[in-house]
Amino acid sequence: MPAIISHDTGTDAAESLVYTSQPPVYTYTTSLISYALPPSQFVTPETPQVAVGAFIFTPPGTSPPKVLLLRRAATDSYPNLWEVPGGGADPEDTTLLDAVAREALEESGLVAATIVEFLGTVEFGTSRGNWCIKYNFLVDVEEGEVTTNPAEHSDGRWFDLEEVRTLAVTTELMRESLVKAFERVEELRRSRGISDPVS
Repeated sequence: MPAIISHDTGTDAAESLVYTSQPPVYTYTTSLISYALPPSQFVTPETPQVAVGAFIFTPPGTSPPKVLLLRRAATDSYPNLWEVPGGGADPEDTTLLDAVAREALEESGLVAATIVEFLGTVEFGTSRGNWCIKYNFLVDVEEGEVTTNPAEHSDGRWFDLEEVRTLAVTTELMRESLVKAFERVEELRRSRGISDPVS
């Protein structure tokens, strides 16, 4: 059994659901059941494009906590700027949660073990002129090597909160989402008796 990078919310294991796709196999808590629907269910006239973001942190007990960010390729939009793994939901994605697991795997090489919780949405205009809504999730992954597709990302690294505050990220919305995610991870770790102070 692979080691799991885990941020248990304290939900009883009996309340967890298992979703199987090819690949990967992952679990999610019943609090996320409303996101276990086809991505098309989240499309609106105002936001015709749906995307997802996977916020992946180092294991509890590592201090300070760090988040995985990927550096966009120099030839892509937002060149050389940092972002979380994620992207547009595909028509082939069975559910929005499946899109999260797929994007995490495709962009970072890491396999989702548990989609822990919903972190909120952001709305923005894309470089192609579309209006998009992005659903962000905290994701625990199996232990593994970060690998990126050079056509999309030139690097993948782990950053702590202080680094994130000044890092060249794609947008200020991305930075705000990252800071909020750090705060939520700290809450989860405190609830489990693990102290990783967030500055």
